[in-house]
Amino acid sequence: MDHFEFEYDLPKQPLELRARKVGSFYTNTKPTGRPMEFERTPIAEQIESVVRKLNEFFAKQTLRGGSHEGYVRIFQNGDDPHFRWNMGGRLYSQH
Repeated sequence: MDHFEFEYDLPKQPLELRARKVGSFYTNTKPTGRPMEFERTPIAEQIESVVRKLNEFFAKQTLRGGSHEGYVRIFQNGDDPHFRWNMGGRLYSQH
């Protein structure tokens, strides 16, 4: 056997919303915004659907050189009054 294959579950909730980060640019710690509940609007459902399709595609591939258990897309600044699923939105690999 020249590689190991692992079974894993894809993220059940691949879309996350977080509040603004609280902290200072000059501190050594990297604060994260607190997780927030959000309404499952059509735009949120559409974004989550794209991440699920991406995860399903990669689950069928053989990846080497690391571990990857699916993507989660995290949006920041969910407590900003101008937030419209347009702030943050980075993909993070779960491993």
